[in-house]
Amino acid sequence: MMACEYLDCTIRDGGYNNNWEFDDKYVIDLYNTISKIGYNYVELGFRNTLQCEGKGKYYNVTDDILNNICNKSKYQSKIAIMVTIDRFSVDDFTDKKDSKVDLIRVLAHRENGSYDIDTLFKVSNELLDKGYEIAVNIANANHILDSEIDYIIQKYDESTKKIKCVYFADSFGCFTPNIISRLKQKFKHVPLGFHGHNNIYMDLQNTLHAIDTGYHIVDSTLDGYGKNSGNTRTEILMYYKNKNFHSMEHIFALMNSYKSNYSINIIYRLLYFITGHNDIHTDYVNNIIERFGSDDYLLLFKKLMVFINHIEHDKTKNDSSSDRNLINKLIQDNIL
Repeated sequence: MMACEYLDCTIRDGGYNNNWEFDDKYVIDLYNTISKIGYNYVELGFRNTLQCEGKGKYYNVTDDILNNICNKSKYQSKIAIMVTIDRFSVDDFTDKKDSKVDLIRVLAHRENGSYDIDTLFKVSNELLDKGYEIAVNIANANHILDSEIDYIIQKYDESTKKIKCVYFADSFGCFTPNIISRLKQKFKHVPLGFHGHNNIYMDLQNTLHAIDTGYHIVDSTLDGYGKNSGNTRTEILMYYKNKNFHSMEHIFALMNSYKSNYSINIIYRLLYFITGHNDIHTDYVNNIIERFGSDDYLLLFKKLMVFINHIEHDKTKNDSSSDRNLINKLIQDNIL
């Protein structure tokens, strides 16, 4: 089975929350951070040129904007953007050799009970001819009909240059693992992608199930920052991808630089996530915050990791009650 790829779409999907009005420095820092944790793609907005009035610049992200991002970036995840059929023109794209864009995701909405599959594949094939990687995105994918599935497979097989994958967007956040498995079975040999939302709190479970059942690529956003209920969280999915907490340091460093954008509760949740996976009492997180303050997120992460390493083989670490004096003792002993 081919290893699953990962795409962070914080800027594109998160733009629904702030009208795509992101600060360039934040975008650069986010891009660097997501690259460091090993994601394959970072999606940096839409290019919907025909309906962009009143939108922030990351709703119609140009090659000039992307050149600025790349020129100030240190790391090299591939760059993705999204377009929506009937909201852009293929002429908005130069040949791939003259653009920083690697992957274009072409979105088809469900309108009047169906999808415009012909237009979806027509523009996708034209963009393939320009040298880009292309994924077709099906919104509200839980409503797709068997006849539409058959037609998408036919159009995929007819493409002279292959589409990277067919993406399923759980637009209303109502997917279950059974739907993910059913679509994988129905689409047979066609590579698939999954974009989860969190309406019924199944986003992470669905995404992990998509990975386990052989989906080609999955999405997430930092802190789940996305439309309405949000998305699968990059900082959590990253743990399951890398199977360690070391790269989580990069997430804490980014959050440290943009405190105004984050609630401290996000940091608590992430620290509690770490204690949960290490089977230790959450009171130790509270004790560390009490002693070291709540302002330096990266410091809290590092202190917690030192603490976890120190008590790894302590037979009392899983006791129902925490040792209220342990943090103070470790500070006195210059361990913390």
